[in-house]
Amino acid sequence: MAGSWRAWDEVIARLAEHFDVLAVALAGHMDAGELPPGVNLSVDSLTSAVAHDMDAAGVAGAHLVGNSLGGWIALELAKQGRARSVVALSPGGGWEPASREEKRVFTLLRQGHAINRWAAPRARAMMRRSLWRRIMYMRAVAHPERMDPELAADAIVAFARSRTPELLDTERGQGGIRDLDQVKCPVLVAWGQKDRMLPRKRYSKAFQAIPDVQMTVLDGVGHVAMWDNPQLVADTVLKFIASRPAHAASAQH
Repeated sequence: MAGSWRAWDEVIARLAEHFDVLAVALAGHMDAGELPPGVNLSVDSLTSAVAHDMDAAGVAGAHLVGNSLGGWIALELAKQGRARSVVALSPGGGWEPASREEKRVFTLLRQGHAINRWAAPRARAMMRRSLWRRIMYMRAVAHPERMDPELAADAIVAFARSRTPELLDTERGQGGIRDLDQVKCPVLVAWGQKDRMLPRKRYSKAFQAIPDVQMTVLDGVGHVAMWDNPQLVADTVLKFIASRPAHAASAQH
C-alpha cells in the first residue's frame, strides 16, 4: 500500500537470473493505470486489476511474491487459482473487523499519507540526510540510514501520490483477509523480525489458516524487507520455489 513496483528493483535483478519476472503497479499507485469509471479502490478491485495485468501479459499462473498489501493481493489471487506458489512478506489483512489491530494500522497509514504529502516537495533534499531517513522510515525499515537517498525520496513521492485514504475508506471496518482455507498452492509467509508497522505477534496469526503454509522470520529486516536486504528476499523466494520442484518445473513466470 502506497508504494510502487520500484521497491523491488534489486530483488527483480536477482530473480530475473532464474525466472521471467513481471512487476505490476497497483491501480491508484504511482506508474499504474486507473480503475474503470465507477469502480471503487478496494482490495478486490486491486486484485482484479493485477489479474488483468497478468492476462495482458499472457500469464495464466505464476509464482507470486508480494509485500504487505501486495502479499494480501497475492493470496487473493491464489484463491482464484492464479498462483503456483506465494511468498508473502509481512502480508496485510491479518486483522478482524473494527479490531484494535485494524484501527491501529489504518491510523498509521492515514498519518503516513499526510506526512509524506508534506514531505514530497522537499523529499530529495531531506533524504540526503540520514537523520531524515530514520525519521521517515522508522516503521518501514530496520536500517533506514542505509537506504539509498534517491530510493527513499522516490518512495515518499509514491506514498504522497497514492490514493491511500480512498482505499482505507473503502476497507474500514470490513476486516482483513478471509477464506484462507481456499488457498490451495504452497505458501511461505515471511515476516520481518524488526517489523514495526505490522508486528508479527499481532498480525501473523490469521495466516496459519492456510492449508499448505510455512511460516518464517527474516532476521534483521523491517516491514519492507526488500529495502533492508534484497539478497535475503531473493534467496528466500528462490529457496522456497526450489523446495517445490513440481510447481517450479511448470512455472514460466
